[in-house]
This record gives sequence, C-alpha cells and structure tokens, in this order.
Amino acid sequence: MKIYRTIQQTRQQAQDEIAVLQEKLAALPTDKLTCRHYKNKNYWYVFKPGTDKQRYLTRDKEDYAVKLGLRYVLQAKLEDCERTVRSCDAFERQLMRDAGSRTNPVTIDGSRKNGGRAARTDAVPNTGHVPKNNKSGNAVIDSVHGSESELWLSAEESLFARKPYLRKLIPAGCNLNDRAKQWMTAEYPRLEQYADQKTHTAPDGTKMRSKSEVSIATALLDAGIAYRYECALDLNGTVIYPDFTILDEQNNCVRFWEHFGLMDNAQYAANAAIKVSSMVKCGYLPGRNLILTGETKDHPFESEDARRAVEFYFL
Repeated sequence: MKIYRTIQQTRQQAQDEIAVLQEKLAALPTDKLTCRHYKNKNYWYVFKPGTDKQRYLTRDKEDYAVKLGLRYVLQAKLEDCERTVRSCDAFERQLMRDAGSRTNPVTIDGSRKNGGRAARTDAVPNTGHVPKNNKSGNAVIDSVHGSESELWLSAEESLFARKPYLRKLIPAGCNLNDRAKQWMTAEYPRLEQYADQKTHTAPDGTKMRSKSEVSIATALLDAGIAYRYECALDLNGTVIYPDFTILDEQNNCVRFWEHFGLMDNAQYAANAAIKVSSMVKCGYLPGRNLILTGETKDHPFESEDARRAVEFYFL
C-alpha cells in the first residue's frame, strides 16, 4: 500500500535523524543559556540546570554561548522528529482501525482477511481534522498533527519565536556537514556582472540581489542545505547563472532554484519563460531538478514561502 510505505519511510527518516541529533547533542554542554538585551547589545548568561545562579559570559566566551544556543536548536529539531514518529504511529493505528471497520477488511499490508474484495487504502484516513494551513507538506504528518492544533507550529519555529536572539547567535550553516561545507565554500564560476546590484546580505555573508533571495538562502541554511549563488551552468554551449545551485544530499543530486521577482513585468516574464524553456530542453524539469518560484508587486514572496518550498522539496 502506498500510504503504508509512506508511513514507513517517513518514520524511518525521522528515526535516522533522531540518532544523528542525539549524537550531536551528546557532544554539547548542558548548561542553560539566557540573554539580556541592553542598548542594542546582547549579554549572555549561563546557569546550571536546576539552579538559579547565573554567570555572565564575557566576549571571549561567546563560542560557548554558540554551543549552548545550538543545543536549543538541535533539541527542538529532536522534538520535531520525535513528534513525527508519534504521528506515524498514530496514523498507522488509524489506518488499521479504518481497514478493520470495513465490510471486507484488509490487513495493514493489503492482504485480504476473508477473501473479500480489498478495501481502498490509498486515501488518507479521516482523523477528525486536517489543518487549514498545511505546514509540513506530508499528508501522514499533517492529518495527525491537525488533531493537535489547527496550525502546526514546529518546535524549532516555536523556539525562534520565543528566543529570536538565537538566529543571530548561531552561525549560518552550522547545520551543514563537512562534505556540504566543503562543496559550498569551494571556488566556482560566478556571475560577476552587475555586482553593484547585490545590496542584500544572506546569513552566511553572501551578497544577493533581492530580499526574496535572502529568504531562500536563509531557509536553505536553516535546513542544513548547502547552496551556491549564481553558479555557472552550461546549456549546450550557452552559459546561464541560476539563482541557486543546491546540493541535495538526501537524493544524491544537484538541483537548481530560479526565483522570478518581477513577474508582473511583461518583458521580464517573457525572458523568464525563455530561460525556463532552455533549461527544460537540457533536462532540467520543474518539480524534479528545477524549482521555480516567483512574485509580483501585489503578491510578494515571503520568508514563509521560502521555508515551505524548502520543506516540500528537500525535507
């Protein structure tokens, strides 16, 4: 059954990630971190779990604050993964109950119990509520999380909402593994023209042309995904520079992301269509190895849009 396979794959991915996160957490200090903001500056304090005694961290100890902040983020990611496992378990139980309640029930692997006609198992079981705002893009997760809250807010999102200073404390790309870091920082042919238009800065220091591109870069880095900005791509002798060349380690491939920011401009939209057409002719297909996003003046591209796209295509 397709649904059952999806449950198994989703649960296994979460369990694999749990093992990695637990290993990383074991290597980090266990002190608690708090921040006081005064006159546009952050002052870091730590205290031992179970005590109220705080100790100020001087500037030369900021690396320690980074490690403590990273623990908060990894712990939140761990909570999300554990929540996913619980969701898969609950979804599987619901699937079994639905199958058992039919006139000709089937087992969870799709075999008939009594020789009757197999029941349909390709539809999402009714868990009582499906969130209006599909946060994860995974029907298995969303249908179960919907019973908990109308809008599924991940533990990581909740953490940054409660402790916004963590985003500035933790270095961009800290979630990248060594291979991804090496690939991302290696030299590559870039678009050097119109450098004066790069007036926006991504969290890793990369200069970009728009706030929307910064939102995409931020979402990728937050997810631990390496990218190259405006890296040259040869299309049968014609060189173009896609906005993002992305290392998709999970699928062992490279993807490209083009963001079109002026789609309400007729000439711009026509040029965008020509560019996409040239990529398609060379085997770069939207939805597979090519991601396309866009915006207009009336319909801007928000950071939440970037995060959802990253979740949909990579997580």
